[in-house]
Amino acid sequence: MGKTIQLSGFPNLVTGDTVKEFLERYTGRGTVYALEVREPKKSGSRVYAIVQFESDEYADQIISLAARDRATSSAWSKVKVSANSDPLRAQEALELMAPGENTNILKEMLLCGYKPDAEPFLSMMLQAFRATKLLEIRTKTRVFVPGGRSMMGCLDETRTLEYGQVFVQISGAGNVCSRDNSRLMPNGIDSDQGHRIGLGKVFVAKNPCLHPGDIRVLRAVNVPALHHMVDCVVFPQKGMRPHPNECSGSDLDGDIYFVCWDQDLIPPKQIPPMDYTPAPTSCWIMMFNGDNSVKEHEQSEDAQYNMLPHFSNEVEEYFTDYIVNDSLGIIANAHTVFADREPDKAMSDPCVKLAKLFSIAVDFPKTGVPAEIPGDLRVRDYPDFMEKPDKTFYKSECVIGKLFRAVKDIAPHSIKSFTRDVSWGSYDLDMEVEGFQDYLEEAFDCKTEYDYKLGNLMDYYGIKTEAEILSGSIMKMSKSFDRRKDAEDVGLALNGKDDEVMARAPQVTSNNASAPQWTQRRDNRPGLIVKEKSRPVTAGGLLPLSSPGSSWRGDLRIGCSFINRCPSWNRAHSHPGHKKPR
Repeated sequence: MGKTIQLSGFPNLVTGDTVKEFLERYTGRGTVYALEVREPKKSGSRVYAIVQFESDEYADQIISLAARDRATSSAWSKVKVSANSDPLRAQEALELMAPGENTNILKEMLLCGYKPDAEPFLSMMLQAFRATKLLEIRTKTRVFVPGGRSMMGCLDETRTLEYGQVFVQISGAGNVCSRDNSRLMPNGIDSDQGHRIGLGKVFVAKNPCLHPGDIRVLRAVNVPALHHMVDCVVFPQKGMRPHPNECSGSDLDGDIYFVCWDQDLIPPKQIPPMDYTPAPTSCWIMMFNGDNSVKEHEQSEDAQYNMLPHFSNEVEEYFTDYIVNDSLGIIANAHTVFADREPDKAMSDPCVKLAKLFSIAVDFPKTGVPAEIPGDLRVRDYPDFMEKPDKTFYKSECVIGKLFRAVKDIAPHSIKSFTRDVSWGSYDLDMEVEGFQDYLEEAFDCKTEYDYKLGNLMDYYGIKTEAEILSGSIMKMSKSFDRRKDAEDVGLALNGKDDEVMARAPQVTSNNASAPQWTQRRDNRPGLIVKEKSRPVTAGGLLPLSSPGSSWRGDLRIGCSFINRCPSWNRAHSHPGHKKPR
C-alpha cells in the first residue's frame, strides 16, 4: 500500500466521508485506501485524520498541496517579523527597498553601529517600509517571494532556446534572500557583479492570471550567448504557440512576467493553456480602423457618401456600448469570489467560464463583442478580505482570508510617532562637535523652514507621516492623487524642498569669516546637493532632538536634510552610545 500521512486542522464534528471526499477531489476517486478521524488530545486543538493512500504519488500530491499553504503563510510571517530590533533583518529589508539616497543613508547608519530600535530616524524609516508591505498584503495579497522576480519578457534572437525552455538571469541587487538558492548558479563572466542564472524548473505567469493554464511550468537553461540579458525572462522563438501567448494571452510589447524558481510553489501538474484567439471583429469597427478589405466593396463615392450617417451612428453606438459593457471589474471580482468558495478553486467550472469572459471583455474595444455575464455567475456575498462594506460578506477560510485577518489590525497603526520623549531618549552625545552651539540659531532657522515646507507638502498630498514621504512607502494619499502614479512626483517635490532649505545654510555661515564652510558635492541624482560634515551640520542634526520649537501638529520632524550628513562623520568616531543630554 501507499504512504500514510497525518493531516490536521479539520473542524469539529467532521466525518470521515467528508474528509475522504475532500482529498479525492484533488487526487481522484478511489485514491484513499483507509482513513480514520481522531479527536485531539489537547483541548482547543483541531481534529486530525490518519490517511493511507493507494500509492505514494497521491500522498505526495496532498503533502505538496499542504506545503504550498504553509509556504504562503510562512512567507507573510517573515514580512510580519519586525526589522526594528535586528540589524540583520534591517539590512535585508533595506536591500529590498528602492535604491536611492535615503536607502544608502540607512545602510550607512547600520554600518556605523546604530541600533534599528534605538535610532529614531532609522526606526521610523523601517517602520514605514514594514507598514507598507503589511498594507499590500492586506489589500493586494502581495506576498514577497524570495525565490522569484518580476521581469520583462524578451525574445531569443539567437534561436537557441527550444520550446519549453527559458533563460533567466537575475542581478545581485535586492537578492540577499536568494543567494543560497541551489537553483541559481553564478555567472562566470559577471560573477563579480553578483548575477545569477536560473536552472531547472520555473513557473512563469503574467497578471491578470485567471485561468489555471496561465501558469506555465518551463525549464530554465544556461545559454552563454544570452549572458548579456539580465533581469528579463527570454522566451524561445520555436514552438507551435508562443509561451507569452499561453500566459494570459500576452505578447512581448513590454509585458512584465512573474518568474518563480521556489520548488514549493511550482504546480505539480500543468493545465492546458486557454485559447486567447479574439472573436471576429465587427465589420463597422474594421471600417473605423481603415480596413481596405471592407472598403473595397463600396467603390463608388456615392455609396461611401450614403454610408456616412450610418457609420456615425455606429461610432456613437460603439462608445455607448463601451461604457455599458465595461465589465472587467465585475468579472474579476466574481472570479475572486468563486475561487475562494469553490472546492476546486480556480479550476472550478465557474472560474474557467469567468476567465473566458474576462478575455472577451479585454478584447471588446478591438472586436466590439461584449462579454455577457449569465445570472449564475453573478455574486451577492463576498469574502471578508475583499473589504466591501456595502455588501454582505462571509469569513474566508482560504490562505488569503487568513493573511487578511492576521494583518488587518496591524498595518494602519504600524508607524509610531516621533514624540518628545523619544527625542530625549535618543539624544547622542557622540554626535556633538566642539563649538556647535555657535550655529544653533542658524540651524534652527533652517530646521523651522524645513518643518514648514515639509508640512505643507504633506498636507498637499494628504500624507500622514514624515516617514512615508521620506521613504516613499506611502500608505494613503488624498483622493486627488494616486498612490502608485504620483509617488515619483512626491519624491521630486521633496528633493526640491530639501534643496531650497539647505541652499540657505552656506549663505548663513558665510557671514562669519571664522565659521567653517560647508563643502558640496553632487549626488548621483540630478538636482540633489549633499553638504559634507562640518559644525553647522552637526548643529542641524542635533536640533530635532533638542529644540522645543521643531514640531508640526504635535509630532516632531526628524529632519532628513540634516541627518543625511551625519553617518559618514560618525564612522570616523567611536560607535554611538545613546545618552541623554547633560
